[in-house]
Amino acid sequence: MTKLEQLSEKANKIYLDLDGTLFATNEAMTKILNRRYDKEYTGADVMDWNYTDLYPTCAEEVEEIFNSAELFRNITFVKGARKYLTKYRDKIIIVTKSDFRNYLHKRLWLNNHGFKDIPIIPLGLNMSKSLINMKGGLFIDDCAYNLKESNATYKLMFVEYNDDKERSWQKGYKGGKITEW
Repeated sequence: MTKLEQLSEKANKIYLDLDGTLFATNEAMTKILNRRYDKEYTGADVMDWNYTDLYPTCAEEVEEIFNSAELFRNITFVKGARKYLTKYRDKIIIVTKSDFRNYLHKRLWLNNHGFKDIPIIPLGLNMSKSLINMKGGLFIDDCAYNLKESNATYKLMFVEYNDDKERSWQKGYKGGKITEW
């Protein structure tokens, strides 16, 4: 049994992030931005959430894409995420930062892919996931800050790209990590 399976069985609830954890968001974003800027990057090239390390973009454009139907036409699950969601669906609660439009797209996307029974707690972009009492639970997120603040009993960082790069949102996390579902 893997570490992920052991902790998933132990935990009373499983709290999961979406972007960069269950959703291959950077892949979808680079597809869109590549078309706009005539580039050929992949999600693995992204080192910062604002994408300015790769494109001459700005926060407003990134937010516009995050809130667009276009993003969700390009979103896919990270490899293995669908199987994990199916196996543990009765224990899972999704906790995601988003504005209302982004939340609606996420909810509809999950509904349309067979997961309308899995609850989502949407938090504002400037809110802390530590507002959610995760005691006794397993929390899996790709962001070091979210994991550090959480009171979850078990914590794992999901590292989508199994390479030697430390992305800005992963910096400083010393706890357990997983690279696959």
